[in-house]
Amino acid sequence: MINQNERLQKKLSITLAALEEISKSEEKIKLGCLVYSGATFDAKIARKALKDIGR
Repeated sequence: MINQNERLQKKLSITLAALEEISKSEEKIKLGCLVYSGATFDAKIARKALKDIGR
């Protein structure tokens, strides 16, 4: 019974560690999307400014 409990504890700790890594990855993806969105918005502003200068 003790061995089974130890194995379950080990599996749970591995699962928890994996879930924590997934969570970190999701945060990085969200941050990357925000950075990309900001860069896209900046590019739109820059293109508009170039068009305005060209007129």
